Amino acid sequence: MSLLYAALVFGLVGQCLADISSEYNHFVALDPSQKIKFYWTVDQAEESISFAVEAVTTGWIGLGFSPSTGRMKGADIVIGWVKDGKPYLTDRYGEGYFVPAMDDSQDYKLISGTEKDGKTTMKFSRKIDTCDSQDYKFEGGTTRVIFAYHDEDPTSDTNMKKHSYRGSRSLLLLNFVKTSKPDPSWKKLDLLMSNMTIPKHHTSYMCRPFRLPDFGGKKHIVRFEPVVQPGNEGFLHHFIINECKGKVPDHLLNYTGSCVDYANMPAEIMNCKLGDIMYAWGVGAGPFVYPEHVGYPVGTNYSGSVIIVEIHYDNPKNIEGRLDSSGVRFYYTSDLRTYDAGSLNVGADVTSWMVIPPNQDNWISTGYCRKECTQKALESSPLPGKGIKIIASFLHSHLAGRAIWTRHVRDGVQLPDIARDNNYDFNFQEMQIHPKEAHFKPGDEMIQQCKYNTKGRANTTFGGISTSEEMCLNIITYYPRLRGLGSSCTSSSMPAAYKFLEKHFPSYKAHSNRWYNPLVAAKPRWTDEMANDLRNFLDKENTISDCSDKANSTVKFAEHMDPKNLGNKVTFNKPYQPPPSACDVNSSSTALRVSIIHLSLISIWTIWALGAGVLSL
Repeated sequence: MSLLYAALVFGLVGQCLADISSEYNHFVALDPSQKIKFYWTVDQAEESISFAVEAVTTGWIGLGFSPSTGRMKGADIVIGWVKDGKPYLTDRYGEGYFVPAMDDSQDYKLISGTEKDGKTTMKFSRKIDTCDSQDYKFEGGTTRVIFAYHDEDPTSDTNMKKHSYRGSRSLLLLNFVKTSKPDPSWKKLDLLMSNMTIPKHHTSYMCRPFRLPDFGGKKHIVRFEPVVQPGNEGFLHHFIINECKGKVPDHLLNYTGSCVDYANMPAEIMNCKLGDIMYAWGVGAGPFVYPEHVGYPVGTNYSGSVIIVEIHYDNPKNIEGRLDSSGVRFYYTSDLRTYDAGSLNVGADVTSWMVIPPNQDNWISTGYCRKECTQKALESSPLPGKGIKIIASFLHSHLAGRAIWTRHVRDGVQLPDIARDNNYDFNFQEMQIHPKEAHFKPGDEMIQQCKYNTKGRANTTFGGISTSEEMCLNIITYYPRLRGLGSSCTSSSMPAAYKFLEKHFPSYKAHSNRWYNPLVAAKPRWTDEMANDLRNFLDKENTISDCSDKANSTVKFAEHMDPKNLGNKVTFNKPYQPPPSACDVNSSSTALRVSIIHLSLISIWTIWALGAGVLSL
């Protein structure tokens, strides 16, 4: 082989290995040291996913998809290796903490397997739903991925050594934000804390305002990304970027302080917190990139000139003197997109009137976005059919959250969920990109719900900003931006809490302060009867709907609506029925074939029996 030919061959091999990331739409390092790299592409048309796993080993690699626990038991597992140049791939099911058993049906399809430079790379694919009860059905929201490897190949399908390295990570498989390197033509701007001392408290919210530069006309922000100071990853839980609408004097631009110290916070900074949400980031998430037809507007007459960065810090060990310079970086362009982006906060009001009893494993809290909050603004939309298109959701809850979803209702008919995460992970809060944009039209309504688990908690959990308290929110990203739509559409369950207090704590004056729930001071010892009563009141009592708009600040429907319709909930008389899946069709066909065969056998036996005289008519 000539030197030129050899150079070409080895060059192509090297290029193929180097370009593995270009073959797939998504990539994450499954562990901080990047010993295992994971790539995938979702093909919605074929209802399948193509995977690649690269690990620093020349032995076996294991990858598993765990329903909610992030553990081996109950996980759908695939194990692959390359031995003597030949790749092997096995579809397995975790039944415990031992070698996973082989599946009856091998549904993972091997594409290729290679070993080079001390690394093993396995490529394979699988249907999103294999119709196999031993396989995990991939769905939107969080998927917990477990991974492991050993430096030696198995000697057989059932004889392999225990992993030498393992771990787990949560990620979004079906609605992951597709990112690439920023376009070199984009300009960037960092909005960061400046050596701020993280407070010595379990939970704190710190705010800092920034005046934006003169953009010289309208620009579109097309990419947001978190900037987390190395070493402080464990302190940052989430942050929110708000666009201030009022004027902020220059001397307040030096303000860095608590976002919840309402008594001492300057009024101008408080007004910033009530402005439009530009971007929200949660722990474990990466950059957010707008689709090519949408961008967030800055540099316009109606854009805010000041931005406030609000960071939620967790410091459960009360560490003193920790400095932080984290924040957000955004990229903007003068190459304007077709639509301006906006945001809308949907869910339950963050107040102590949200009540979750202790020792519950399936408690549901609900917030409503009623049509009275949005209809007028949605009718002003330039879209065909009016309304807005929802492109992404930031589902947010705290430590007790286990699942969270947003229902969509039109004329009493429930449509497909706008967003859902059945495996919510507090330590992973990535913004979901919706594969299909949801069209939210005038007259449509939303129901935001969260499922909580308070097993092991001795005290009541209330709504609030602390991680030990709870929230139930969806910060929706949509287009086109409608200036009259406002920034929030939520509701409160105060009427149900009033009824509960009147029955079980009549000495407390529930109506004396609408912003404070006296049940906080009561510290009740809960019984099953009390929990059931509260659940019944929540199901039966009306709610108070809150929504804000630019013209009327915050509109309380409890104050402005017809008393006969006061606080009625969003309801639907026709639940959503998903279309039958291929598995349902195949199952029905199989059942039909079995029934036909069964009837045929009965007919044959009947004819034989009549002929043999066993039966008589």
